[in-house]
Amino acid sequence: FIISIIAAIGGATLLLSLSSVQVEKVFGSIILLLIPLILFKKKWGITHDTKKSTWVRMVGYIVYIIVAIGQAGIGAGLGLVATYTLVTFFGYSIIHANATRRIVLIVQNGLTFFILWYYGLVDLRIGFALLIGSLIGNYLGARLVIYKGNAFVKIFFILLVTVSGIKLLL
Repeated sequence: FIISIIAAIGGATLLLSLSSVQVEKVFGSIILLLIPLILFKKKWGITHDTKKSTWVRMVGYIVYIIVAIGQAGIGAGLGLVATYTLVTFFGYSIIHANATRRIVLIVQNGLTFFILWYYGLVDLRIGFALLIGSLIGNYLGARLVIYKGNAFVKIFFILLVTVSGIKLLL
């Protein structure tokens, strides 16, 4: 909960103060660097092994806060980095990591929305249409990943990381 508040305020401030083009290039590079790390570890994201040291978890919290700030401010592709952080530093499977980070997103997205709405940057009509599409997509996507499992999701995750990283760099 505290991470969500820090991330939402920091991310909204980041969005309002920095050039998104520069930030997207940095995050695009970071995202592409994740691909070899994922490919070299065959069990990465497939098994759920939360036996991580306190030190590794502390580093994970710091990395997650930085990623969450970027995600609140920029968004594009950083959910993938947040999932990567939860798998790598906390030992979650990909599905578990993605489900767990939804808790943070509820608070983070709500607070970010209100900050950006306050500055007049939200079109509510389009936003509600996007909300309906998102709810339908989330429902269907959640059912698909539960049915297919972590190995399927890992392949899809690698494809998304690659496409998102390239898109941010272009």
